Amino acid sequence: PEVLFPIDGNDQFGNCVMAGTAHRVTVFQGFIGNTFIPDVQDVIDEYFKQTDGEDSGIVMLDFLTWLRKNSVFGEQLLGFGKIRNTHNHLMVKQCISIFGGLLTGINVQQDAQRDFMDRKIWTPGPLLNEGHCIDTSDYTPDQLINLTWGNDQGGTWPWWDLTVDESYVLIPKEIEDPKFAPEMNKDQF
Repeated sequence: PEVLFPIDGNDQFGNCVMAGTAHRVTVFQGFIGNTFIPDVQDVIDEYFKQTDGEDSGIVMLDFLTWLRKNSVFGEQLLGFGKIRNTHNHLMVKQCISIFGGLLTGINVQQDAQRDFMDRKIWTPGPLLNEGHCIDTSDYTPDQLINLTWGNDQGGTWPWWDLTVDESYVLIPKEIEDPKFAPEMNKDQF
């Protein structure tokens, strides 16, 4: 994960939405057989372009709405959808399975960074009222696998239920490629 999904400046700036988007683009390209990793400086530059030069963070919903009509890292979304009930684990699993992951906004728990550095799975804890965007890329029966801060990070389902504020399925233009998900009826989109 450190090679495919670099930290993209998120250790210096509040550009987690842009870093998460860059990770989604890498996944989308991988689904059709391409290796594409957005350049770290391009991710940082696009972040500051989006924020008019301020290190102010990005509102995920506003950015996704913008991305429906514009492109970043060669990607323009055909659409996106909000998971209205993130406690519906079956729906979360289905969305991850079909679209290769979710762009997820969390309320960071107290020991998140220490657990990340110690490679400990995230579990519920006191919330800091600090938002962070992660790329939720996979799951097991016991945990979700997230991409953040230049690596992967597990989080238990109870952690998910406590921390997730918003989660979105992104529908990329690559879905039109037959290699993306051969079994999917793309006429439904």
